[in-house]
Amino acid sequence: MIFIIFFIALLGVMLSQVPAYAYVGPGLGVTLAWTLWGPIAAFFTAIGILLYFPIRAFYKRYMRRKSQQADDMPAKDRDHQEIDKN
Repeated sequence: MIFIIFFIALLGVMLSQVPAYAYVGPGLGVTLAWTLWGPIAAFFTAIGILLYFPIRAFYKRYMRRKSQQADDMPAKDRDHQEIDKN
């Protein structure tokens, strides 16, 4: 019963349109933009950090294996590989 009375009162307040005579300046828009920008930037920063470490570990492992393969290569092949890079 209380819910119905509350709903009717809320509906009455929402349907009564009275002008506010209030000035909404550009500062409110800028504040709203920065307020929305903060969580969006935080979300993408968190995703970037979560992706950075596995990619970095994979890259280090890849480079380590590549350097080990270069060390295992005979000197003759290693010299040809360095010439091909230049």
